[in-house]
Amino acid sequence: MDAKDPARPALEAWKRKVLEGYEKSFVEVSFNSVWYEMPFASLKRLFPNYRFFAIEWNERPVKGKEKEVIGLGGGEYTLVCSKDHKVVYEIYHYGNYELYGKLLADRKAVIRS
Repeated sequence: MDAKDPARPALEAWKRKVLEGYEKSFVEVSFNSVWYEMPFASLKRLFPNYRFFAIEWNERPVKGKEKEVIGLGGGEYTLVCSKDHKVVYEIYHYGNYELYGKLLADRKAVIRS
């Protein structure tokens, strides 16, 4: 993603919000990749007013608090940005697909196959 991309401030604000949510826990999060825009023609056809960006993340115990941590997460998120460069959907890639279903339902998307 280009540093001057108009969606970048919203994406970086989302990252800051995630990091703030971890501040008082025994776990911290790291982002293992840069923002990747999904350039797929099928997405552009199905959602012409949205752009899709993905990023990888992992949780790890805060140093010295390893014994307090029960489980750790990680994976990828997709953020969906509107034409006015606001994050309108946050979709986790693994496990719970309700948010993806909400995106499809909200947009009245028709899937033919």
